Amino acid sequence: MLVDDALLEVEMAARKLLQGAASEKGLHDNVRAVAGELSRLQRAGGKSLEAGNCRKDSGSRTIHFIGGKRMKVIKFEQFGGPEVLQWTDAETPEPAENEVLIEIKASGVNYADTARREGQYVVPTKLPYVPGAEVAGVIAETGSGVKRFQKGGRVVALIESNGYAEYVAVDERVLTPVPDGVDFEQAVALPLQGLSAYHILKTMGRLEPGESVLIHAAAGGVGQIAVQLAKLFGAGKIIATASTDEKTGACQIDGCHPSGELYRRGLGRKSQGDHGRQRRGRRP
Repeated sequence: MLVDDALLEVEMAARKLLQGAASEKGLHDNVRAVAGELSRLQRAGGKSLEAGNCRKDSGSRTIHFIGGKRMKVIKFEQFGGPEVLQWTDAETPEPAENEVLIEIKASGVNYADTARREGQYVVPTKLPYVPGAEVAGVIAETGSGVKRFQKGGRVVALIESNGYAEYVAVDERVLTPVPDGVDFEQAVALPLQGLSAYHILKTMGRLEPGESVLIHAAAGGVGQIAVQLAKLFGAGKIIATASTDEKTGACQIDGCHPSGELYRRGLGRKSQGDHGRQRRGRRP
């Protein structure tokens, strides 16, 4: 497989995830599908490297360079479609005093990455650019001032960029330990979507037990987590909207209450199902 072809397949998988094309198994399966495409891209890239200069770790599916601190990254040097993405070499970063070096096992794929690549993000993107704002992996090295984490720890982090790589150096203050029983693909799906859903419901919406809540685009990344959080927060009624019957079906298994309702957006009718939500006014 050519690397360019693999890049296009990664982009297609990412678009499916970002558009909220959820299967009955929910968001985690979609994240795993994207992670699988990224792993396949790594394997395709590995075939183009000269024999003897690298080795492939079958456990982590990453390529480690022997005899030099080099790594593989996905970057772009101009704005455009998926064809501008480049699979290339880069220097492996050294962690500063209060940083750790993470060997990345899973990278989040988000709409912001696509907006960055197209030059349409809300803030300017300086070129060249390595996308990726969510990473999960194992701590490979620690700076001299790191106190809370140790080499070998499993962590997830929300970062500014550089997540589409084999390694990234981040400040220990942005790290969250990954609990036992949670795999890296599950963990990396939480920072952006999970924090967005939480702050929408609690920080801004101030949802309290027994209240009703309306969640639009409930089959998307933020929406699916918001459905589950609303249930955990004790919402009395959850009303979900989605664009297709398939997506409303995904909402049903995500935790909507039996007393709720599902709506297909724009069609003016209830979907077959028995889950839902309702908007309430803003508090002063």
